[in-house]
Amino acid sequence: MTQEIYIEDIAKVLKNKLKLEKQLKMKIKNQGNWFVINGSPENEYLTLEIFKAIDLGFSAEKALLLTDETKLLHIVNIKDITKRHDLERVKGRIIGTQGRTIGNLTK
Repeated sequence: MTQEIYIEDIAKVLKNKLKLEKQLKMKIKNQGNWFVINGSPENEYLTLEIFKAIDLGFSAEKALLLTDETKLLHIVNIKDITKRHDLERVKGRIIGTQGRTIGNLTK
């Protein structure tokens, strides 16, 4: 099967393209910011999740941790949870002092 995904920061993906292809057993081609992936449906889904993680700012190494079946990428839109007037306070609590809280969550 073939899937396409749009990536803002293509440099991270291109830099790790061979590593991603080898570990995910996928064929990856890019056309500008669009990436076309070919392979088994299971690996396509996993590759899409890994590309989302990379596009969100995770390193390729961290994103590849999603190949472990016990790991999951869950994107939470803070605006859906809190009122707009206290958004900065909520972001501050999630990030924590010097990024410690967010660092602990991503370990």
